[in-house]
Amino acid sequence: MPSNNTKYLDLRFKKLKEIPDHVFKLKNLEFLNLEGNNLLSINHKISKLKKLKRINLISNKINKIHKNISNLNKLEILELKNNKLKAIPTSVLKIKNLKELKLTSNYLRKIPKKIFYLKELKNLYLNDNIIREIPSEVTKLKKLEILSLKSNYLSQIPYELRSLKNLRKIELDKNEISDLPIEIFNLKKLNYLSLSHNNLTKIDFGNIKNSAVEELNFSNNKIKKCGEGIKAFKNLLYLNLSYNNLVVLPKTLKLLQNLNTLNCGSNFINQFDPGFFEMKNLYELNFAKNQLKNFPNKINLKSSIKLLYLSDNLIGNIPDVIGGLKNLNTFNYCNNGINKLPVSFFKLKRNLRYLNIGSNKISANLRKIYKKKFLKTNIDFDL
Repeated sequence: MPSNNTKYLDLRFKKLKEIPDHVFKLKNLEFLNLEGNNLLSINHKISKLKKLKRINLISNKINKIHKNISNLNKLEILELKNNKLKAIPTSVLKIKNLKELKLTSNYLRKIPKKIFYLKELKNLYLNDNIIREIPSEVTKLKKLEILSLKSNYLSQIPYELRSLKNLRKIELDKNEISDLPIEIFNLKKLNYLSLSHNNLTKIDFGNIKNSAVEELNFSNNKIKKCGEGIKAFKNLLYLNLSYNNLVVLPKTLKLLQNLNTLNCGSNFINQFDPGFFEMKNLYELNFAKNQLKNFPNKINLKSSIKLLYLSDNLIGNIPDVIGGLKNLNTFNYCNNGINKLPVSFFKLKRNLRYLNIGSNKISANLRKIYKKKFLKTNIDFDL
């Protein structure tokens, strides 16, 4: 039984329809976990829990929150994901020390203009709602670090977001955004930006001199052009341009010497730049499902690349130079119409750990031979 000294109370998945009265007697309670119940509302007694710092109300049926919740002056984290709210209650907007607000998977149609009441807010999660715009008032949340609005109906990003100097992470995947304001990239603390599954047709980086961004995800858009200004992203570690309409890549891409992962799969790229093998920290390179017809005869065999994906292209036989890559441990070359591995490829038998050559024309006899040759390698002959 909880005592008056109880700081954490776990009431998850108890089929509760209301918060038990004895809970409101726990004067020292700091974290109340009510996830996965059948609560319809939060009543006025909640204000008795003066020391409460965090409430988890995820996966209930809440459609109403009493105004007294605004009296919880020590409340920092409010989790209301997967409930029945149609609007953000004004009472929630008056919790003066709230730092994290999670309202993912509700029925919210807009972000209220009074959102700026939350002066201390750092993390705002509004994913999977019916929101169509980000009001300019959001820019008054000067301490905001994370803004997450995935799976909504946003059509644009207000350039005023550039005033949020503490923003570290922006997640706007699965919206209807067709334009990306360059000003976003000038945020000095921004290190993560994800805009996958939108309607972008180009990425223009303007004249940015240096960006702090470390991760960029532009996958599943309609991008035909990626600007040469990407060279300004000297801190970039991860870049995802997969599932777009790219035919060529910016020449300056190979200047990103800190890049670990480059995913350009599922585009229409027809040329491969050997400069990728000169990138000192590149670990994973994905050009699967493109229109590559040729592969460079000369590449840096000491390349740091360990994972190389070239499946579903038009190159034909595996290029001999691949066999000389000293650090390669994963190679995907499925669906390229090959019927054998080149002799040079056997140089990889010591280091190669995974080889996918499925959907090719390799005979059963050769499959047996390859399995004996590559004893340390997991070979996948079938998709």
